Amino acid sequence: MTLDTAAQPYHRLFRTLSGYRWWRPLVALLLAVVYYIVLSIAVAVPVLVLAVLTGELSFADPAQAQADINELALIDAASPVSLLLALGSLAVMLPAVHLAMLSTGLRPAGVRHSVAFRIRWRWLWLSSLPALAMVVAGIGIPMLIGAALGEDVIGEFTTDPVLFAGCAVIILLLTPFQAAAEEYVFRGFLAQILGSWVRFAPVAILVPTALFAAGHYYDAAGVASVAIFGFAAALVVWRTGGLEAGITYHAFNNIAAFLFLATGMYGTTVNEPETASDAGEAALVIVSTLLGSAIWAVWVVWLAKRKGVTRLGGRIPSEQPPVPSAAAHDSAIPPAPSQASS
Repeated sequence: MTLDTAAQPYHRLFRTLSGYRWWRPLVALLLAVVYYIVLSIAVAVPVLVLAVLTGELSFADPAQAQADINELALIDAASPVSLLLALGSLAVMLPAVHLAMLSTGLRPAGVRHSVAFRIRWRWLWLSSLPALAMVVAGIGIPMLIGAALGEDVIGEFTTDPVLFAGCAVIILLLTPFQAAAEEYVFRGFLAQILGSWVRFAPVAILVPTALFAAGHYYDAAGVASVAIFGFAAALVVWRTGGLEAGITYHAFNNIAAFLFLATGMYGTTVNEPETASDAGEAALVIVSTLLGSAIWAVWVVWLAKRKGVTRLGGRIPSEQPPVPSAAAHDSAIPPAPSQASS
């Protein structure tokens, strides 16, 4: 089998690994699913025990138990048990992918981070600026417009302050891992699997985006918004050579959403499947997501180009001489002191 020894875009990096064989990514995908199921159970069992102890889950009556489980399936941002179950069960996708790659010889596993085979920490911090700005704008602009129209833009804080503080700690600690896990699976692992078989970049962008959207339990407007964000994040990964920017935007967005939801100011603390009550509101949700995602993507790609962030890379077999373009790192991104594990 002939490996790609020239510098490659992110989705083609598996093809540069000396241990790559066409079947390894497929086996890695299957193993990742197995590891994820096992790790999810390891998370779910103690959390469900906690739910029983706190009275949020009762097995005294089968019908009530089913109702309690259905309720736990929806993220309640004001319930520590619900947050631990939802965020924890998603965060374990991170080790599942890592273990699957190691088990199938797709090494170094750092290939999943970026074209530099590591998290480019300086770029991650730089890319957090557009992410934070867009999240703040996404919250602040609608409030300003509502206030200008004479609407009540800030609801009543109904959650107990002590309960909110506890939930806020869980959100701040676990949401970055939950967001990163989804990026590593849908913008990273799946994209690189497809890219190892098909050179055409849109395949590695569109197929994982469709799967990402399908994995969210929302109405049509909500699923469309998720797909728009996923598409923008996938484009950014392709254009910047790594997952860093997508992780920061995803994490900031989810942290803000869960924190606001936990206050009860929206009239509920549950992440409801319904995101729009009518066609007009659905159109507004989709258009605002499209506009925000487009501005963020253009901003990040421009910033990456301005800072000289490398979008091509790879690692060639050890018996071959090094290729400068594949081994070189961005001069603006100095080597990190240690390899990240997530």
